[in-house]
Amino acid sequence: MAAMVVRIVAARHLLQRGFQVSLCLGKEPTREPFTTLRSLAQQNGALMVAGIGELFQNSDVVLDCVFGFSFRIGDGNDCGIRPPYDGIVRELARRSRKGFPILAVDVPSGWDVEKGDILATGYYPSGLCSLSAPKLCSQLYEGFHLLGGGDFFSTLACRRAENSLAA
Repeated sequence: MAAMVVRIVAARHLLQRGFQVSLCLGKEPTREPFTTLRSLAQQNGALMVAGIGELFQNSDVVLDCVFGFSFRIGDGNDCGIRPPYDGIVRELARRSRKGFPILAVDVPSGWDVEKGDILATGYYPSGLCSLSAPKLCSQLYEGFHLLGGGDFFSTLACRRAENSLAA
């Protein structure tokens, strides 16, 4: 659930800086504080979309923060990614292969935080943003890497990322 907070808070920061934001939450929040955060994002102008395909239709850049930064593949009994998130990761992979600009936050969705793309999803985002310290899997990432710290969502940082992703 921490990843849902990151998505909604990121949306709020981007909205406050004049960006148009669409959110695909994967699952609808059913308890606090998530329902309130979702409502606040909507009240501030975020468009809620039902599926990841709709998100790509209405966006120039997608911010990928589906899972939290501690996501590990194979912890416990589950060795894969459960629905609806498996479909989201497949679509991220498909769009990234076609060159759609995607900026992943901390860990590309579907990657193990330490070992990278061990499920062989084929997902490789256009850019990676580490909000604090880079995670171990970032050693396996060779593209544009933004180290956050402070106010990551400053207009300058977003525009720089947008320009780099478009190149």
